[in-house]
Amino acid sequence: MPHSNQAEEAMEEPEEEVNLPPSLQLDHDTFLSQLAAFHKERGTTFDPAPRVNNKTIDLQRLYRSVLVDGGYDQVSRTQKAWRKLAHEFHLDSKNGAAYAHQLKTAFYKNLA
Repeated sequence: MPHSNQAEEAMEEPEEEVNLPPSLQLDHDTFLSQLAAFHKERGTTFDPAPRVNNKTIDLQRLYRSVLVDGGYDQVSRTQKAWRKLAHEFHLDSKNGAAYAHQLKTAFYKNLA
């Protein structure tokens, strides 16, 4: 009979492998600094700490989540995918559609 830790490890699902771009292999501050420089170069407004339902959204986490789910276009095409992401960010579900839209807007303005 396998040791209990071995049995638990065998039951765990393997993590989905995603080839992360170099920008997601950076520490959080460097990621935000490079993103700010990108916006400055383009002459666009950058909000390093957008808020949805009075909660600050971690842009690096949002970027990673959207990439794991197939990218902005794929998430936007998939029914209720932005709502799922809003739920992952612990945004109130009773206003899920509104918060999903705000999360999508935060992504588009800052990360697209």
